Amino acid sequence: MVKIDEYDFPDDLYYTSDHLWIRVEDGKFRVGLNDFGAKAAGKILIVRLKPTNSRIEAKKPFGTIESAKWVSGLTLPFTCTITEVNETLKKKPSLINEDPYNQGWMVVVKPEDVNAALKTLYHGESLIHWAAEDIKKRLKK
Repeated sequence: MVKIDEYDFPDDLYYTSDHLWIRVEDGKFRVGLNDFGAKAAGKILIVRLKPTNSRIEAKKPFGTIESAKWVSGLTLPFTCTITEVNETLKKKPSLINEDPYNQGWMVVVKPEDVNAALKTLYHGESLIHWAAEDIKKRLKK
C-alpha cells in the first residue's frame, strides 16, 4: 500500500491521471475512483454509467458522477468496451466513498490493446511520483 498524505493507493493497482484505479483481471480491467478522487468529490449522490457492450473511445466519457460539489465525466486514456457495470451504484452511489477499491467499482472494460493500455497508466515508481505531485497541485500545498 502506498500512502500519500492521508490517501491510500494499493500498489497492486494501476491509476489514471483522472484518479481512477484499474485492477487487471484476465485481460479485462475493473475500474473505480481512487481514494483521493472519492474524498475530493465529497459524498457521491448520482452515478451514471454507459451500458454493457458500449464501445468507449479513448478520453471519451463512459459515465458521470455527481456530488454536492460537482459533476464530472469519467474517462479512460484508452479505447475499450464495457463488459460489466456495477448496477448496485444506481441505488447506493455512496459505495464509491465507503469502499472505493472493492464494492465501489464502477465498470469492467476490455481494452482493445491491453499492453498499449497499460502503458498509459501509473504503477510502481511512476505512481508514487505522479500521485504526490498531482495531490500537491490539486490541494495547492
